[in-house]
Amino acid sequence: MWDRIRRDEGLAPDGLIPHLDRESLDYMSGDFIFDNSKLKKLGFEYCYPDLESGWRHALQWYRDNAWIPAVRD
Repeated sequence: MWDRIRRDEGLAPDGLIPHLDRESLDYMSGDFIFDNSKLKKLGFEYCYPDLESGWRHALQWYRDNAWIPAVRD
């Protein structure tokens, strides 16, 4: 699969550095619900209060560290 992605994206053989294994992908695709009310009562504040901003930051980190291809213009 990585060979096809590298070819389609025009990347060098070491252009992507995948560090995700199957178990990680299975976990990330799961549907989990967590109760954070106790943390909030203690005064905890999230760096990213909504999914969109947190996900955007995470995707940028993955691009910067060559885990996923950069966005094409």
